[in-house]
Amino acid sequence: MKKIIFRITGFGILLIAALALVNQVLSFKSRDGLYSMQKFYEQEEGTVDVLVLGPSLAFADINTAVLWNDHGISSFNLAGSIQPMWNTYYYLKEALKYQRPKVIVLEASLVTMQDDYGDQSRIIKNTFGMRWSRNKVEAIKASAPKEQWGQYLLGYLQYHSRYEELLSEDFQINRGSLQYDNWKGFMCTTDTRPQEANDVRNVAKREELSGKTEDYYRKVIELAKGEEIPLLIVVAPYPTITEWSQACFNTASDIAAEYQVPFINYNLFYQDLDLDYTKDVSDIMHLNYRGNQKITRHLGDYLVSHYDLEDHRGDNAYDSWEQNSRWHLAEIAYQDIVNCMDMEQMFELLKNDDLDIIISVDSEYPESDGNLKVFLSAFSVPSDGTEGIWHISGTNVECIAITREQEQVRQIRYPYHTLTMKAAGGENSIFFDTTQYKTVEQGVNVLVCSKTTGEVVDSFGIAVYGDGIYKAERINK
Repeated sequence: MKKIIFRITGFGILLIAALALVNQVLSFKSRDGLYSMQKFYEQEEGTVDVLVLGPSLAFADINTAVLWNDHGISSFNLAGSIQPMWNTYYYLKEALKYQRPKVIVLEASLVTMQDDYGDQSRIIKNTFGMRWSRNKVEAIKASAPKEQWGQYLLGYLQYHSRYEELLSEDFQINRGSLQYDNWKGFMCTTDTRPQEANDVRNVAKREELSGKTEDYYRKVIELAKGEEIPLLIVVAPYPTITEWSQACFNTASDIAAEYQVPFINYNLFYQDLDLDYTKDVSDIMHLNYRGNQKITRHLGDYLVSHYDLEDHRGDNAYDSWEQNSRWHLAEIAYQDIVNCMDMEQMFELLKNDDLDIIISVDSEYPESDGNLKVFLSAFSVPSDGTEGIWHISGTNVECIAITREQEQVRQIRYPYHTLTMKAAGGENSIFFDTTQYKTVEQGVNVLVCSKTTGEVVDSFGIAVYGDGIYKAERINK
């Protein structure tokens, strides 16, 4: 009898473990809401000094790396895509079970929301990352009509059939990226899409907020006040702001004043921050890597001048913020390489010990092609027409393979990825995991990777057309 009970118990444990593993693989892992809450739970208790709440403008515009690098502020962006005030309220309630921030920053651009419920995607993104608790139940009940509660409370119904959508990151720790080893909820956008700015500085009228939105906006303020945690309300700047939206922000500012809570609307003085909407935005709403640094520097200066915040730089207990900062600052710095179109300037940018540079000479080229010779010589790669693959790291230049010799394979392993260089059958190939990087068929192909980010920074090629004519081409931008 004991053996039977033991076997049944053992089988039950294995079944539960297997189901938990399947659930982990199939569950949604969206960064914009879900994953930020999941990673928030991993933070050491008592380490988050500044808690940033709100919608996507919170996680895209407020740069945790800049706050750390400039002031040693340990911040976390606990935000979600198009996050309504009711989800922000329950995120705050849940967060206060695990952290006691010294300041709460609420990005309040969604006080303009008029609907009582979000769409299915946003309901999932703003509730499914929460641990099972009363807060999660109440958040779902506030987010969806009563007749839909069941489909969200039984979350497995939403993702049990995701098999065809699964990616390699679904099976990997930290989504298979160094970025998430020490992630603090910030998502940097690197695109640049110029926009025309709307000037709302002279809008003085007020618009009523939606009843539900205003109710939960006040609940967020009252919860922070009740917990005696200083609250700062901000509205991040965006070029497409309308007069109606500004009128809503005026009302939100009036409500904040009722509670004696500071309210900063960056739309009213974005020019003072040297923000340029032809360069500093990634779309109609979000700042890019240039813009988020500008607003965050102002915010950081305000925080340290108005609140008692400790500089944690150099404290080993906060090393995860240092690592997070290094990753994001490297990501930002390398945008200069991605955007560079001048070959001479490119030489200077690539002189960086953090970079692994792979140069593949994939065809013969005319003796008269001095430009290509200059390019190769700049990286100490033979410019005599030898076909092969070279690896440059700092001042070290290593020949990985000679094309016409027997098959040769070399790999560089990063924590989550593998860079493979191969010469076989008279051809060269470069793979980052399973993706091949070959921009041009005839000429030189270059792949640039960062040791800090563990990711591809850039790739480009120089095509040879004969008679000394060449053309630089890019595969990534």
